[in-house]
Amino acid sequence: MNNDNIIEAYLALNGVFPAKRYRNYLIYHAPYRPDRTPSMKVENDQWFDFGLGEGGGLKQLQQKMGEVTNLFYHETGNTHEFSSRSENAMRLNYTKDIGTNEVLNQYLQTRGISIPIAKKYCREVYYSNWNKKFFAIGLPTINPNSFALRNKDFKGNLGSGVSFFSNGCIGKRLVVFEGCFSMLSFWQMFKDFQNLIGGDVLVLNSLANKNHLDGYASEYRQVNLYLDNDDAGKLATKELMNRHQNVDDLSALYENVNDMNDHLQSWNEMISSIKFTGR
Repeated sequence: MNNDNIIEAYLALNGVFPAKRYRNYLIYHAPYRPDRTPSMKVENDQWFDFGLGEGGGLKQLQQKMGEVTNLFYHETGNTHEFSSRSENAMRLNYTKDIGTNEVLNQYLQTRGISIPIAKKYCREVYYSNWNKKFFAIGLPTINPNSFALRNKDFKGNLGSGVSFFSNGCIGKRLVVFEGCFSMLSFWQMFKDFQNLIGGDVLVLNSLANKNHLDGYASEYRQVNLYLDNDDAGKLATKELMNRHQNVDDLSALYENVNDMNDHLQSWNEMISSIKFTGR
């Protein structure tokens, strides 16, 4: 996958397209704020908002877009053409069981996730973005043919929505994660203790979806939050705890790192170090 297209592909996933195209860069209306005159430049794998004086890579843009509930869309002069492009930009081709694609297998390995754990929740997703074909680890959402997508170069969505998995714990415990790999890392670390700390699973896939918890929380005696330890994750955790009395913050489990996958990676490094020292 060409890294130069990462931000353009991510924005297209969210239905956001360039207002102007130049030879070496693109100009967008900033999708996270009202922006009558397009003022966000995307060049290679970097973006910069001239109106705010802020910019960065894909991660910073995702954080910025996660701060707003609704993206700001702008008229293109041809509403029907814009709608058509939005629908056709990303297209699901087919899916497979996890384990058949060696590139994705290696990616899971680098994240510390075993094939059986990933296979229980995810699919290999093969999709097209315009005339280019891609593949990724896909976490199915509650909407048909919709996935949260991850590979070593890209994080985004094909469609939209939260992901929910029932493990027979309705009325008991719901465990809530911000993203796919935090959820997979949780089950990887605690696969032998599912009866003790497990539950039904809700993955937000974006903090913009945090209000979806309102439709689930009342069905459980206990709701455990495992959101990221960054400012956005802490703010969302505080908001959800204030809204629901049965919601608890369990991010102290990985208080020294950002998320559950960082915690899993640190744990694996420590175990490897102990094994190496013992030889």
